[in-house]
Amino acid sequence: FPVTIPMNWSIGKAESFTLLVPDAAGRASSDAMDSKSEFAKAPQNAGIAPEQLGSMPTYWGIEKMGTGGPTYFGAIAIFLFILSLFVLDNRWRWTVGVLAAFTLFLAWGRDFEAFNRIMFEHFPLYSKFRVPSMILTVTGFTVVLGATLGIQRMIDGEVDKAKLQKSLIYALPIVTGK
Repeated sequence: FPVTIPMNWSIGKAESFTLLVPDAAGRASSDAMDSKSEFAKAPQNAGIAPEQLGSMPTYWGIEKMGTGGPTYFGAIAIFLFILSLFVLDNRWRWTVGVLAAFTLFLAWGRDFEAFNRIMFEHFPLYSKFRVPSMILTVTGFTVVLGATLGIQRMIDGEVDKAKLQKSLIYALPIVTGK
């Protein structure tokens, strides 16, 4: 490929779980060490004083350039978004669902390079976009928009009780993994 795609600060596919579960890929690239943690016991047992521990890398995602920590949307927001995908009408379901998936694929950057290379080479001005994970702001907005539209539909009584119960039965296992 003739053009190098700037894919620093991409999130990995596995790191996408941090949108739902905080610290699923760790925290910051450099975080203050808790001197009482299990991790800090080994250096202390080797004679290093707790005040000398300083900070340690607590992030284990794919980003090698350093990060303040992965993005977390919140389990409740993600649950309400997934639930909303079952109760919204087709127009909104597809709009927010496809937009959330599309922006997540863009955030994967080098972890989904085939898709991102096509976007980089053919989508106008996308080659000027340098930080793939920043698109998660649009993903977050989409999640909140979808959840809000679904909640509004439920509040307005546009979702009957049977459909809501069925939607809960589908949404809970998707979010909890059980």
